[in-house]
Amino acid sequence: MKRKLTSKFIEGQKPNPTKRLDFRDELMPGLVLRISTSGTKTFCLHKRINGKMRRLTIGRFPIISLADARKRVQQVLYEIETGHFENRIGIEVETKPTLGAVIPDYIEKHAKVHNRDWKRKEALLAKFTTLHGRRIDEIKRADVATFHAATSSASSTRFSMVQMPSVPGRH
Repeated sequence: MKRKLTSKFIEGQKPNPTKRLDFRDELMPGLVLRISTSGTKTFCLHKRINGKMRRLTIGRFPIISLADARKRVQQVLYEIETGHFENRIGIEVETKPTLGAVIPDYIEKHAKVHNRDWKRKEALLAKFTTLHGRRIDEIKRADVATFHAATSSASSTRFSMVQMPSVPGRH
């Protein structure tokens, strides 16, 4: 529901025992007041960041006042728009590790324990050097498919250069 949020309105709101309530502020774009079924009132920012819709928790009412929540949202929106938003401003957003950081843990904790040919897996994963610096959540199926197509086309070119012996009875 979209409406102008006021302290009096927020204090007067009662929780709905069957569902969570969301009230969007008309004065500050992205500011949302969430009232849980238990009655907890939380300020959040709903904003698309790097193509993904995010909900960033600002704080709970009355610990954070409505005016402070609006200031905080304005500050975060400024950081996002100017490209300086780095998940470092005290809002609960978890950081994801890079592929290069995860591979050694995978080899030690899983591949060596469950696979006899873990060295082959390690060598295969080492070939993904172009993706090692990227965060895990940024790597998509298309990135892996592009890498695979590039490596398989290079190996098939080498394979086609080798003369294959002809098999009798085959065309």
